Amino acid sequence: MDLFQMEREKTGSALKLTVLHRPNHDWLPVEIERLKEGLQTVVSSDPEKTSFLVLFGHFTKEQALTVLGGAVEFTVAQITGVNSKELPFNPRFM
Repeated sequence: MDLFQMEREKTGSALKLTVLHRPNHDWLPVEIERLKEGLQTVVSSDPEKTSFLVLFGHFTKEQALTVLGGAVEFTVAQITGVNSKELPFNPRFM
């Protein structure tokens, strides 16, 4: 394994991520844009799992609700590492 790959794996295992899950509902493009801009982060989604979003960084439900304008039901999980089994999909920003 080369040094670049080793560094990438080391960095990836320490990345802080937030998973937002909205059971039985898709995330709307306008909601994704509000999260990106309001939290100043990168958001990854998957066309097969449209009820999930993965955000780069750790965020609370309160922070997300604030930028979404409230009245949105979802759960939040803070995860460390892009290889975590808790991730619903592999985020595309890695």
